[in-house]
Amino acid sequence: MELTIADSVNPTPTAADITAALRATPFPDDWSLTLDDGNDVMLDAEYDPVGAFRVSLWDNGTRLHAAKDLDAASLSAMLQKFLAGDASWRDLSQWESAEEQKARGKAQAAARRADLAAAAASSTRPAAPGSAMASFASFAILAFGGYCVFKLATQGLGFITDSFPNAEAKLAVLSGGMGLTALLMTIGGYRRFSEARTWPSAVGKVLVSKVVRHEDSDTEGKRLHKPLIEFAYRVDGKDYRSQKLELSSTTAASQSWAKGITAKYPVGAAVEVRYNPADPGDAALENPVGILWLALGASVLCLAVSIYALHASG
Repeated sequence: MELTIADSVNPTPTAADITAALRATPFPDDWSLTLDDGNDVMLDAEYDPVGAFRVSLWDNGTRLHAAKDLDAASLSAMLQKFLAGDASWRDLSQWESAEEQKARGKAQAAARRADLAAAAASSTRPAAPGSAMASFASFAILAFGGYCVFKLATQGLGFITDSFPNAEAKLAVLSGGMGLTALLMTIGGYRRFSEARTWPSAVGKVLVSKVVRHEDSDTEGKRLHKPLIEFAYRVDGKDYRSQKLELSSTTAASQSWAKGITAKYPVGAAVEVRYNPADPGDAALENPVGILWLALGASVLCLAVSIYALHASG
């Protein structure tokens, strides 16, 4: 019996050696283990960044694959039985050939396409009142904004001062434009965040968790920091990596704030990843709907300033 871990070969492995090998975390991405009985039967295990192990069996020149990845405890139990000559190690997993594995993958892909088709079909149903209202509001804002731009392009600021002689026209235009833009962003964010609540989830693993200095953060002597969280996850047998902590862009703030976020997601931690079923690479750990209230507040403030600048009662 021979145990190989990466490039290190142990010709006389013991159960304790196997236990120690699987406890020596963290594992590098290229970590691998082979246990060979010397009679053309051996088990191969490769580490997956998500935190599981892909296991293969070589049996007299024929390669089989474990139908599901194993966790460290299950792999240890299998290797211990194999080392002890207990044939029941085979019962700890279902084994399939490369052809069977490919067929299963095609079946899963077909099922996934069917699910997406069903979801697309269901989307043809009448929109929920909230969604319909958001669409109408977006259209109304764009129409009003387009009308204002046309009037400003053809009449200049006289478009405002003709109706409001005492208006601070430039301030009204600037703050009004900013308010409408923020309102459109709020509506768009609301629709995306609402949709993301129904996204499926996958188990992921944190690979990187650190605080980084935000670029161009020396304004007025202030240094801003942001958390950098990189995580790995798997969808339908395909591995993905992402650094998207939030569906929106991650904000920058104080160093202590950023450290608080990284403490929430330490390296090696298992995390729930929400991913877009139409594009599994689009995924995040958090869906911070609270930011919408900030955008809405900014919009209301800007529009209030614009209305005040008209001096309609003056």
